[in-house]
Amino acid sequence: MCQTPISMLPDELLLMIFELLIPRFLFNQSDGYAITIEKLCAVCRRFNRLATPLRYRTIIINPLQQARKKGLYRVDPSYRRFCRNIRLSIMESSLGPSMSKADWLIAADFFAGCTNVRCLEIRGGFEQYKQELWDFIGNLLKHMRGLQQISFAGHGRLLLPHLMRFIDAASLHDLQDLSVHGVVDRREGSAPVPHWNRNKASFTTLKVSNYEEDPAATIRLIRWSRELHHFQFASFYNYYYMDLKMFEGWLRDHKDSLQTIDIGCLSKSGIICDVSQFPKLTSLSLSRWSFSDELESPESDALCLLAPNLKRFTWDFSTWDQCGDPWNGIGEREERWLEGFVKVASLRSSPLEGINIIFRPDYWGTRKEDGYPWDRLERVKERCRPLGISLEYNTPGVSKEAWLKHTEDFEETYGRRSREGE
Repeated sequence: MCQTPISMLPDELLLMIFELLIPRFLFNQSDGYAITIEKLCAVCRRFNRLATPLRYRTIIINPLQQARKKGLYRVDPSYRRFCRNIRLSIMESSLGPSMSKADWLIAADFFAGCTNVRCLEIRGGFEQYKQELWDFIGNLLKHMRGLQQISFAGHGRLLLPHLMRFIDAASLHDLQDLSVHGVVDRREGSAPVPHWNRNKASFTTLKVSNYEEDPAATIRLIRWSRELHHFQFASFYNYYYMDLKMFEGWLRDHKDSLQTIDIGCLSKSGIICDVSQFPKLTSLSLSRWSFSDELESPESDALCLLAPNLKRFTWDFSTWDQCGDPWNGIGEREERWLEGFVKVASLRSSPLEGINIIFRPDYWGTRKEDGYPWDRLERVKERCRPLGISLEYNTPGVSKEAWLKHTEDFEETYGRRSREGE
């Protein structure tokens, strides 16, 4: 066979080239990557030997109802040892075909041989399949003892008691990252509260979103981990009252280990958390709407929020109801609060390096007297600069010139309609 320059490369260099062509985590892969791997495998036996582990490194089935169609039962069983990442989406029958008993059996049999998986993601199916899905998950966890990341996303009936019971039963000693989206109130599913295995779980990163459980269950979830390093609590959709002060108490079990805290919109309160005694905390992100409306105490707020090693603070103006951020969300009070916060950080020689502002307002219908909010942010940014603290924010969705033109057009149209009696 004719030698080509690439064929003369050692396996190690060829594998590095293949790795550059194919992302390590393909959870958002396009079909192009799969085609690339198939073409590499078809070049020659040597390429096939090197590329086959990459071909089966990440397995994505969307939806799981296509397991038979994708021919899982025809895959060489020895290839399952190459799998490191699995992402399974389960479609509700209202949107497509139902999972048959054969579908569950084929999927369970195939994935039982994927014993080297590190990342497992399951989306949907908790509403319709309940027991079948949890039995399937239990079987996966039993065989995937080396799991490091687990992500469950439910669109109904993702019950916390089931989640905790199955993960505890699997004894996943290498689990580092747990992400749950769509936990519903356990009373909707009549699931009993499990025995509280406080400080038992090994994960150090906990990410929660679209959450509907009560405070008692939330305490169990947070204190389930032996030692949390990273905590994220995003969208909050329920009628139970929870505020920052409550989270402060729940997180105190982990105050000596937490490095990052990110808490989104909660119940309206105005009483913020005190993390000044969290020695390892380097990044803190809080919703503006968990603070008081008037922001009357920027200095005392700063004393509560400036942990000894805090380097970055994020102030999030996103709203919980999926509406656009209010255009007047950054006004005189917010500008004054930021200036007071930075002043205290400077006087206390805080290690604070930067402040992030998450602000994406809708400018439709705004008037010239509302002002251009980024003018305020620019003023604060200039005052931060001499103190060695950066201020960063989202790129404005509209330039000041375009916004002024919009307000003029809007007022002209509104005025004309008023004159015409519309």
